[in-house]
Amino acid sequence: MSIITLSDALIQRLASTDRRILRDRVVSGFCLRLNKRTRTFFIATTAAGKQVRVTIGRWPLISTDEARERATKLLLACRMGIVPAKPINAALPTLRDVLPVYAETKGLKASSLARYDSILRTHFADWLDREIKDLGLSMFSDHCHRFSRSQGASIVDVGRGLITSLIKFVNATHGLTLDSPFVKLAAAGLMPSRAQPRKRVLQEDQLPLWYAAVQRLGEKQRD
Repeated sequence: MSIITLSDALIQRLASTDRRILRDRVVSGFCLRLNKRTRTFFIATTAAGKQVRVTIGRWPLISTDEARERATKLLLACRMGIVPAKPINAALPTLRDVLPVYAETKGLKASSLARYDSILRTHFADWLDREIKDLGLSMFSDHCHRFSRSQGASIVDVGRGLITSLIKFVNATHGLTLDSPFVKLAAAGLMPSRAQPRKRVLQEDQLPLWYAAVQRLGEKQRD
């Protein structure tokens, strides 16, 4: 068990294979549990002669500063001999909730976040306010299949990449084991071909310029 000053930057650098408990140097009793897939804040102390452990939340859905503030309040209650009630398991976030947290964690540009938000609102609107675990339902797989068959290849590429990344993210932050419907569809041969770069076709009025450029290149090589 290590004692260290916990911070978001530190947690982000920790290897995913680490499995240990870190104690915060700033607030005694404030801890972080590292597992293969999750980073969980909790307090470990005593109250009224009893050992107390209360889970605060998972990083990065709750920041280190916010978790430390909650821990401070819980620890103060423990010092007064009040045993905190175990928190009721909170509902999982929705698809709408996850996107900004994912963007902040990955350090995405505002333009990328706006584009991803537009894709979700345009093509996955019916799923935006459903718990993220619902992305594992067969109905969502059917929706993804219809999306992949009805949209252009470039939009499909971005959409399936986004959904697959968001699912991997919530698996890591919430200990879930959801599979991306797009991975399953691709394995079954039900995904269209990926978008290909557009070939540039020279117009007739561009041909003399192209020919002149080729001639100049040839002259330079001969020199």
